[in-house]
Amino acid sequence: VGPGNASTPIVVTVSNQTGTLNGTVSVNGTPGRRWIYLVPASPSITPEIMTASSSSGSYQMTLAPGTYQAIAFDQRYSFDPRDPNAFAPYSSHVKTVEVHAGDKAVLDLDAVTQAELKP
Repeated sequence: VGPGNASTPIVVTVSNQTGTLNGTVSVNGTPGRRWIYLVPASPSITPEIMTASSSSGSYQMTLAPGTYQAIAFDQRYSFDPRDPNAFAPYSSHVKTVEVHAGDKAVLDLDAVTQAELKP
């Protein structure tokens, strides 16, 4: 904010509270290496969180408490995490998960296949 301009306060919250999220990613029931994307429901310094599952389809993430939209893709996927319609073509694959401090959340995902990707 420049001199003389009105501003809104910026609130910064620092915490060492985390939770974990784990699960399995598959395509048509077959687990395998996929790309998992999470978008926090509330404003975050990290608008998108990405990880890859292991070759057995399992994944584990340590996250700040909160609500996330989760989706997995068969391959890396580029999107604007600030676009509320980014996952609209794949809505049947989107899941909401809530992570609580000190808890272990489980979320299994069915990945969007290459054939389902819209141009």
